[in-house]
Amino acid sequence: MGQHFLKETRYNSNNIIHDLKGAVLSWYPFNSDGKILCITSDAPDDGIADMLNRRGLSVTTFSVEKILTTDISEEFDYIIAVNQIELCQECKMLLSHLRRAIKPDGVFLLGVNNRLGIRYFCGDRDPYTNRNFDGIEGYRFADEARKSV
Repeated sequence: MGQHFLKETRYNSNNIIHDLKGAVLSWYPFNSDGKILCITSDAPDDGIADMLNRRGLSVTTFSVEKILTTDISEEFDYIIAVNQIELCQECKMLLSHLRRAIKPDGVFLLGVNNRLGIRYFCGDRDPYTNRNFDGIEGYRFADEARKSV
């Protein structure tokens, strides 16, 4: 991403959203000499990978597709996958590939959508219905909305 936006004079909503993605793991005490595999979307400016790079950590980023089609020869101290597992069509195969890529004492940090997560109580839209509070309300209006279409 180049220069971090906090050094810029303009601070806007895009910058805030970018850093929120990395905030989910900014609290974690990564070993400074550990090797990290970060599973990302195909976006080049992934917020998590950017946060890890700004901390001076050794980060390798792969997309889910690359993990499924590449034989990873090295082992990592940390594997991070946030909002990737639930989008994968071949979840069992993905986890099998990741298991082979982590050291025996490695740490796997997995972040998945939780319909009762705090983000949804704060008004964040459900990623599957694109509506507020659907998961909290048990998706009771989601089926009605589909029927009316």
